[in-house]
Amino acid sequence: SVPTEIGFLNELPKLHLYNNAFTGTIPTEIGLLSRLSELHLYNNAFTGTIPTEIGLLSRLRYLHLYNNAFTGTIPTEIGLLNGLSELHLYNNAFTGSVPTEIGFLNELPKLHLYNNANALYELHLHNNAFTGTIPTEIGLLSRLRYLHLYNNACIR
Repeated sequence: SVPTEIGFLNELPKLHLYNNAFTGTIPTEIGLLSRLSELHLYNNAFTGTIPTEIGLLSRLRYLHLYNNAFTGTIPTEIGLLNGLSELHLYNNAFTGSVPTEIGFLNELPKLHLYNNANALYELHLHNNAFTGTIPTEIGLLSRLRYLHLYNNACIR
């Protein structure tokens, strides 16, 4: 697991702990890494929720937490990370709704949340500039009741 002492590394610009067998939760002290621009914890076995302190990482550009076993809801504090270039949270076990605060990430070019949708019943992708075709995988969302795709550039 990642020790709480990680918070003492307050000059650290990048933290790459991917492709290991880390377990346990992300310590809340991660929020003390004020100079962090990259956080790569993917391909591990982390559990629990993403700590809300993640929202304190104002310099963060890359947040890759995919291929773990995170549960609970995605913290609304992610919406404070307005400098993000990539947010990859796929292949976890999140529940609840996607926080509306993700909409505050106006400059975010890459958002990956797939394979978290076992219980997804609402999918709102309206008022964007999406183009292309609707992914056929949407048909696999057996609990989906609301699909909003209106006001996009061109979706087929």
